[in-house]
Amino acid sequence: MDYVVLDVETTGLFPKRADRVVEIALIRVDALGNVIEEFETLINPNRDLGPTYIHGITGEDVLRAPSFEDIGRQLLDRVEAATLIGHNIRFDLAFLNAEFSRLNCSPRIAGTICTLAMARVSAPDIPSRRLGALCNYFGIKFKDHHSAMADARATLALLRICSDIVKAGCLEELVHHLPTAGLTNPEPPRLAGGRARPLPRSVARSVQLRRKSLLETVVSRLPSGDPAIAGLDSYLDVLDHVLLDRRVTAEEEEQLLGTAGEMGLSDSAVLAAHRQYLTDLIQTAWADGVLTEFERHDIDRVRGLLGVPENECKFMLNRARNEQCSTVRSSPRKTPTLRGKSVCFTGQLVARHEGHPMSRRQAESLARTAGLEVKSGVSRKLDYLVTADPHSLSGKAKKARELGTTILAESVFWSMLGVTVD
Repeated sequence: MDYVVLDVETTGLFPKRADRVVEIALIRVDALGNVIEEFETLINPNRDLGPTYIHGITGEDVLRAPSFEDIGRQLLDRVEAATLIGHNIRFDLAFLNAEFSRLNCSPRIAGTICTLAMARVSAPDIPSRRLGALCNYFGIKFKDHHSAMADARATLALLRICSDIVKAGCLEELVHHLPTAGLTNPEPPRLAGGRARPLPRSVARSVQLRRKSLLETVVSRLPSGDPAIAGLDSYLDVLDHVLLDRRVTAEEEEQLLGTAGEMGLSDSAVLAAHRQYLTDLIQTAWADGVLTEFERHDIDRVRGLLGVPENECKFMLNRARNEQCSTVRSSPRKTPTLRGKSVCFTGQLVARHEGHPMSRRQAESLARTAGLEVKSGVSRKLDYLVTADPHSLSGKAKKARELGTTILAESVFWSMLGVTVD
């Protein structure tokens, strides 16, 4: 019998509704719990990713990831007729079955082993049965919680400890057997191929790190010269607009390059413009004398897009803190022009307001108070779509890009409204 440790990260809690798997990890082990094979991949759900603040997966991470359909054949080969092991295995199995059902497929699962149920017997006095709490209790080293492979490895370690406590000789003694009705379609057409390359989270992140920054791609194509300031304001205005959603597309890079060329800007001038933009952003954040974690995260995101070295950004932050600067360059990011405009929100918000997570209802209330008209959907008449994830895959975000609707990063939106968030 095959034994497979399973863990999934999802967009939410309801597999029978619209929630989807965004990451999956499988560890095949023998009857004694020895590892035979590990398999993991991000999965592009072609929808909003849900609580990114929990699983840490962003739209940019899954842009090049396979869909469940693309990877389904490889997953079926690993789970078919196997006993699945998981922490609250019902949750993971429900999502696995829901994903396969969308492909008109129902894999045979021989049985399950649930470490959550085992923990109730092994450690009855622990008030929390969460995976992290149990790992801490049993001294299991556990980092990257809510990463599918990290959770699967922690589950396997917990299984070994609990097996020793209940004195199970092998995994067969722990199996809850399930009826095996067989596949509804032995070879569903949509699973006939499915040989897409898996994309582990670590690989996706390393590719992002290797990708050239905005500063490198634009500046490297400009002529060398002195950092003259003539035409700099025009370039900064375009840069303001480009970074409203905190992402830079290939088309926007070309737009910036064209503007720099029209203004006769050299590579040194554009370098200076990028540093000026980051300096202004930092001064805006420090204007109230407080730099929140939310603001720090936004500054670091922009720093990465502009290609400003981390140590240089730290120097800018320290200088602004010491100066407690309160006057900054006028910028479209903060001018009070939103009153009377229409706005729509998409995806999970990540900011906190007055010490509490920002709910959609609260965000809409703050927007109305500021004089905006809140819309429930995206149309040609919508002025702004607000999202916490610059690479959001939600239906609203996709439609906004198709229509050319201005997308605002959540950080930019609250800054324009003058709302303090953390």
